[in-house]
Parts: sequence; C-alpha cells; structure tokens
Amino acid sequence: MDLNKSQKDMESLYNAKLQDGSDHHALARCPVDTDKLTLLQYAIRQWDHFLARVFIIPTTEILNADTLDQMSLEDTEHYLDVKIQLSQCLRRVQNPALERKFDDICSKIRKATYHHISTILPNFADNRRSLVELARKNNQAVFEGNVSNMKWMSSPDLELSQEYKECLVLERKQLKLDLVRQRSLVRSLLEHLKKEVNKSLIPSQSN
Repeated sequence: MDLNKSQKDMESLYNAKLQDGSDHHALARCPVDTDKLTLLQYAIRQWDHFLARVFIIPTTEILNADTLDQMSLEDTEHYLDVKIQLSQCLRRVQNPALERKFDDICSKIRKATYHHISTILPNFADNRRSLVELARKNNQAVFEGNVSNMKWMSSPDLELSQEYKECLVLERKQLKLDLVRQRSLVRSLLEHLKKEVNKSLIPSQSN
C-alpha cells in the first residue's frame, strides 16, 4: 500500500478546487496523513478489543500466572502501539497542548488497566483458589461460577471453615464491584480518546 497516496489525492483535489475557483471550502486540508490516521484508529480499536476481553476474563476463564503475564505484556504492546501511532499523526500538527491532552488520556487508560491486570485479576485468582481449596477440604464438589453458594458437610472445623468461607464470599463481592468500577472508567476513557481523535485529527468537510 502506498502510504502517501491518500494524502496526495486529497492535496491534488484541494489544489484543483483552488485553481478553478469552485467552492474553496468543499475540502479542508487534512491536518494529518490519512494513512497514519487509519493506523492510529486501528491501534485504538485493537486496544479496545483487548481490554473488553480482559474485563470479562474473571467470569469466563481460570486465571493463572502465565495468563496474567501474557495479558500484562499484551496491554503494554497495545498501549505503546497507540502512543507510537499518535506520535506519527501529531508530528505534522505541531500542537504541544494537543499532544499533552492525548498523552494524559492514554496515561490514565494505562494506569487503570495496569491496576486491573496487576492487582484485581490476581486477587480474583487467589480468591477462587481459596474457595476451591476450602470446598475440597469440606468434601464439596466445585461448580464453576457457583463457588459462593456451596453448603458445607460436617467436618471437625466446620465453624472455622464457614467463617472463612463467608470472608471469601465478601471479598469476591468487593472484587466484582472493583471490576465494574475499573471497567466503567476504562470504557469512559477510551470513548474520550476516540472522540478527541475525531474532533482534533479528522478533517472537517462542508458542502
């Protein structure tokens, strides 16, 4: 693909409009290379899709250290890809205030997702592991997604087990609340990033 073709086509059309004197405002100059803008939008969509999957993992998959490490690596790669594509787009704009705005949005998304992947998800994994071990200790079968509703059979330390189970269930509820808050924050920030790209980097056209 010729990375400059779309931009050249737009410039040629713009210049032709000026030369023949027809409708000077039909096409505004694009502040960024259209191909670079496409790459930026693709990078944001990929990050968005990755994060959508990350936030439903606690209810669909069993987490382990390898899975968490892989998610952390992927999150870093998506974040850096968006930052690189933004840098390419903003190179022609020469607007420090706009650069700071985009950097601030991306940094907030990164901070929220890093906290989710490095703290909330490992806590989910530890919580589930503890519930499963407690269930096995009390001779209970474990049904995925229903660990908090188990009833305990008689055992020498039944009272202690029940107390521990109640603490684990409360912890799980709190983790789910934290997950919902983090997911809402990340969704809001991603939408903000997309709107700023549309408002600041996509050329306006008038008929």
